[in-house]
Amino acid sequence: MTRSAAIPFPLFLAVSIFLCSCRAAAQSDIPKEALNDPPGIIETKMDLVLYGIIGSNTDYFLNGKKVNDFRDLKSLIYPLHDAEASQLIRDAEDSDFAASMFFAGGTVAGVYFALAYKPMPFVGVDFIDRINTGLFAAQFLWAPSFVFGTISGVKKFNAVKRYNDLIKGEDNAGIDLKPRVFAARGGGGFGLECDF
Repeated sequence: MTRSAAIPFPLFLAVSIFLCSCRAAAQSDIPKEALNDPPGIIETKMDLVLYGIIGSNTDYFLNGKKVNDFRDLKSLIYPLHDAEASQLIRDAEDSDFAASMFFAGGTVAGVYFALAYKPMPFVGVDFIDRINTGLFAAQFLWAPSFVFGTISGVKKFNAVKRYNDLIKGEDNAGIDLKPRVFAARGGGGFGLECDF
């Protein structure tokens, strides 16, 4: 009987979290002069696929240059000294970080369970059954990743909307999605609460 050497799961998870938190500092697409100029309106272009309608898949442009990066958006929003817009962009960045952590954790869990445990026979082919086992394990962390990613996109959209309203001198409302855990007869659940 052979014994397989498995990497301890906590070590595997710690390495993945470390790698995700050490994001490389990419150069901004916006020239520094553009950020120092008088602020302009940030244009939004939505991809209206499945969830793009609520702002989670939106690209932002300032003077024809893409400004999706949180550092660029913060460098535009913070000088306005607006507490609401600043809080929205911080919350969006925090939710984005949580989404990436859940996604990385789900990926690590999926790989770990696929390699370390004997899979349930589904098709009867070992590698296909291992892939199915890995995907089954990963989905429990990928689902919260999707929720936090959507929340991040909505908050980023609201921050940009607030920024544009301040630049135009207008004040309008936005939408907000919050995760919600609830108890009900026969069990609990996980859902989203939407505020307008």
